[in-house]
Amino acid sequence: MLGALWIPDAGVVKTSLVATSMRQIADRTGRVTSVANTLVTDIETADGRARAVLTDNPEMPRVECNQVVICTNIWAPVLCQKLGINMPLFPGQHQYIYTHPVEALQGLDDIEINIPMTAMDDISIYFRQHFDHIGIGSYHHKALSYGGELGWEFYAPANYGARLWDTLWEAGQDLGMHATGVGALLSLRLEKGYRLYGADMHMEHNPFETGLGWLVDFEKGNFIGRDAVLALRDQPLKRKLVTLTFDDPKTVLFGFEPILVGDEVVGHIASGNYGYNVGKFVALAWVPAELAPVGTEIQVQCTGVRYPGVVAPDVLFDSSMKRLRA
Repeated sequence: MLGALWIPDAGVVKTSLVATSMRQIADRTGRVTSVANTLVTDIETADGRARAVLTDNPEMPRVECNQVVICTNIWAPVLCQKLGINMPLFPGQHQYIYTHPVEALQGLDDIEINIPMTAMDDISIYFRQHFDHIGIGSYHHKALSYGGELGWEFYAPANYGARLWDTLWEAGQDLGMHATGVGALLSLRLEKGYRLYGADMHMEHNPFETGLGWLVDFEKGNFIGRDAVLALRDQPLKRKLVTLTFDDPKTVLFGFEPILVGDEVVGHIASGNYGYNVGKFVALAWVPAELAPVGTEIQVQCTGVRYPGVVAPDVLFDSSMKRLRA
């Protein structure tokens, strides 16, 4: 680590301890009675209002009330669903590891944290004292885009989808946000050379002929299929998935159209769409390895018409990834 951001007021808050402290303070007022180790099983309602809380405690199985305040953190949606209320709250993944004891923190094995925390917001990582260890945590909210532009994919329970859409749509109106359909997404991903499993590649294709060999990490040790993939890596390719472009604006290809060199069928189209950023029709296609070099001219036949095309670089738009990493 060459540098990090120090946030003077950053610290560690354990919500369970905070809640316990708040309960103890409330108990001391004499106006609150706390009951521990009791499961709330249901909430009775009538005329749209809470009337009673049901529990598994035989000493207080039913507690009549006029209001219920739910402060159960990530378990709140469970109770809310009993009332017919959707509460968009769910736990986020938090990766956290800590080192072996470090010399600089010797003697602090009974103090959880008393030195400043540091954060590297660019990659959502923070560093903190963990007694006599160094703790490293990450709420990694990764930008992920299948359209080749800077963007994020949201993962949420399905029953919150409508609320999530409405919230994002309302927030984006002043920013000129537009709704974009799957058709546009399929066009954008072809300009970036993004493959689609089930259309461009299947189980019978290996990672090297699809252009995804760089994703195989042989340094991580053994994994299922490692020997087979190693053997494939050392063999010359017989076929390859390539990007084709077509200058004819009338070109419309959907998949499985034959690719010809002369009168010989040598391959087929996997998927295609018009590339609005590059101003050409773009397709991914399977061809023999000897026809894979950029600049190779081919023809594709569709409804009795032959459309001339050329093998192009895999990435036609933002090949340096500057926009995606902005």
